[in-house]
Amino acid sequence: MSCQELAEAVNAYLWERCGPDAPTVDARRVGEHERGRYRWPTVLVREGYRAVLGAACDADLGFHGGRRPRRVEGGSAGADDIARGKDDVGRRPSSSSLPSAGVVAASPAFRRSAVRDSASNADQARSGLQALAEAIFSTECTGSSPGPASSEIGILLQTARAHYRRCEHSAAAVLVAQVLAYVQRALQPARLAAEVNQLATSLLLKAGEVSLALVAADRSLRAARQCEDVLSIAASSRALVHALSRSGRHRRAAGMAARTAAYVSSTAPGRTRAGLVLTGALLLRGAVAAARSDDRDAAFSLLDQAAEAAHRLGEDGGEQGVVFGRTNVALHRISVCTRVGDAGAAVHLAQSVHPARIPYVERRANLHLDLARAHSQRENWVGAVRELRNAERIAPEEVRLRPAVHRIVTDLHGRLPAGRRSAVQDFARRVGVVL
Repeated sequence: MSCQELAEAVNAYLWERCGPDAPTVDARRVGEHERGRYRWPTVLVREGYRAVLGAACDADLGFHGGRRPRRVEGGSAGADDIARGKDDVGRRPSSSSLPSAGVVAASPAFRRSAVRDSASNADQARSGLQALAEAIFSTECTGSSPGPASSEIGILLQTARAHYRRCEHSAAAVLVAQVLAYVQRALQPARLAAEVNQLATSLLLKAGEVSLALVAADRSLRAARQCEDVLSIAASSRALVHALSRSGRHRRAAGMAARTAAYVSSTAPGRTRAGLVLTGALLLRGAVAAARSDDRDAAFSLLDQAAEAAHRLGEDGGEQGVVFGRTNVALHRISVCTRVGDAGAAVHLAQSVHPARIPYVERRANLHLDLARAHSQRENWVGAVRELRNAERIAPEEVRLRPAVHRIVTDLHGRLPAGRRSAVQDFARRVGVVL
């Protein structure tokens, strides 16, 4: 795992743990922790490292508490030297008996996680998805193999989610396949089975494997009902709504989203912060499904209900790998406007959304793709190509893999005047679209 990957995995954990107020680390800071330059991260950052790397305690990562002036060239540091030091959030360091250079990287927990993702093209992504498909169809289910502990499998799933949010679908698919195999080979909590099948559904839909996605989504909902957890049922229903819509059953998907959201909202867990996150995200899925069926009224009604949930939630939040808040509502409103043919409204709404403030690459890429559709509908060819290039720049694997992106490129090429197709043709060759 590279410094960047570890930083994003820790940030993803802290986002779900603490919401928008969570501290963050970047690749540079992770490198400094590896080298021992900053030796005592804040409490939450240390918790994030332990969760992602599977460490039982801070000492397993080489972190040790204490307070002592650090050495500087020519002698010991004085009070002024200590005051100039800073830790992860700009405070003074609280320790100097901390890991020496490379202790974090050399720790057993770090070594276990040191698997770099080198897959950056569509062929490797499809290879990872092939492994996922084989795991879906695997019949091995002994129920007696000890396998890893549930906490260790949960860490794998958390890492897979981080890859997915960065649009590194090949790496995410390989990890999800591993988790599915563990869930099938040993007795694991039903909630874990529900969550991993939710992520499997999203990955399979990215690759256009709708039939397999329906299988994964159905298994997810069955597992959620087995554990009788209202919030898991909401999250798994969201996955099934997505798969149903992508299979062409748009009205059924929208109806399921509305009914399940109403049920979850009527329960005590549904009125919690986590319940608002999952209910709101479910309503957004339903809104897109309604828009796909050309039911404009239902789509905007579901959007308005989601907006109300976001208002009650306040700050954006996360639960079971699902992130929801005002930003998500705005992004889905743009998507709905594009799908009901109101491209002008989509472009106008996008002016109030700053891509740099969207926390995950996958969400930013989808915004660029929605805007490419909108500009194409308005015959703004330059804008459409620009947004496609923006999506490719930040998420090349997403653009090369997804059949939906290929359809956008093909449609744009067909609508362009013959003398203005060269830019689209160049883009198509680069991402593997056959025109």
